[in-house]
Amino acid sequence: SRKPKQIGTPIMATSTELDVRLTAHEAVCELRYDSINARLKRIEMIGIGAAGAIIMLLLHLVTKAG
Repeated sequence: SRKPKQIGTPIMATSTELDVRLTAHEAVCELRYDSINARLKRIEMIGIGAAGAIIMLLLHLVTKAG
């Protein structure tokens, strides 16, 4: 009798295997989270700087025109 090919992970995994997989998944997700958080902080700083520059330019134009 021939065994069918398994695709992906086994249907029944032991608790040790699940713990290893979950720990690896948590580590990968932590790295992704840190990377995304760093990108968002950088975008936030760019936005704050741009908004500050626009406000200063508008104030300058208002005081110069008045």
